Amino acid sequence: MKAKTLLITLSTLIALSGVAVADEMKHERKFKAHEQHNPAYMHKKIFSRLDLTSEQRTAIKELMVAQRQNRPERAAESRDRQAWQALMDAPQFDMTSARELLEKKQARQLERQLQAMQLQHQIRQLLTDEQRQQLDSQRGKARFERTKEERRVKPQNADS
Repeated sequence: MKAKTLLITLSTLIALSGVAVADEMKHERKFKAHEQHNPAYMHKKIFSRLDLTSEQRTAIKELMVAQRQNRPERAAESRDRQAWQALMDAPQFDMTSARELLEKKQARQLERQLQAMQLQHQIRQLLTDEQRQQLDSQRGKARFERTKEERRVKPQNADS
């Protein structure tokens, strides 16, 4: 009887540890995906590999701080989310309101992308020709690694 109880306990622990490990791996993939799309993280990682002068580092930090301060107001985004929820909860679907919400969202996204492009341009102007070449080379390598990682991860995601 004790052997049977021990066997059941061990098999349960093994099964649960497998679930815990799988959950941890899922969390790591999610965190890495978030890092890849976070411009501040990407800039920090890429620029740490370049040989920047202290003036260049200071100027880049100032540009990034200014970029953060010029972001669209978060309160407006919150109001739009509330309007979106109200639209979904309404008994009748209002096509005009839905279109307006989507247009606002697209306009904000376009503005963010334009600001990101402007920031990248301003940063590139601070770099020397050699640093620009290094940056382009690193971005190419990073893109290759990301693509390679996505190909490796996709078959695992297909099972879940």
